[in-house]
Amino acid sequence: MVTKRGDTLKGKTPLVLFLFLFGFWIIASETIDVQHVVAGVIVAYLIELFNRDFLNDFHFFGRQSFVEKITVLTSVLFILIKDMIIANIQVAMIVLSPKMPISPGIVTFKTNLKSPLARTLLANSITLTPGTLTIDVDEDIFVVHYLTEENSQDVQNWNAKEKIRVLDGGQ
Repeated sequence: MVTKRGDTLKGKTPLVLFLFLFGFWIIASETIDVQHVVAGVIVAYLIELFNRDFLNDFHFFGRQSFVEKITVLTSVLFILIKDMIIANIQVAMIVLSPKMPISPGIVTFKTNLKSPLARTLLANSITLTPGTLTIDVDEDIFVVHYLTEENSQDVQNWNAKEKIRVLDGGQ
């Protein structure tokens, strides 16, 4: 099967995606019995079937192998979770502080992300992090509201931006 961009869908990609999804299902299940395994196989297959071309159809995922894509996406997820936990603690400390040490503002920065999907992932990741809110994205210009000056620096130097750039086909 050939995608719009001429990338060949490798026969092993659907199998790897299925195994990844099924493995996640097993890890997330409280018990392992026939009912859970059968349900996991069905759900993993249906998800794989409906998303079969997803990792190859979008320029966002460049030409990396499936394993590289999943590795980078997983690292972005862990960076996001870590940053969300840290930001939640910081926002709670600010809100609970009698002095309310906030210095809100707006920062604008440019990215080198090529695809709309990559820009959307970055914008949503910024918004999910407490203390920051993506106000606007115009091509590769991001406008972000921040709660403190530290949040402003964090957004501009955020290491997840680099991971998303790699997914977008950058080196």
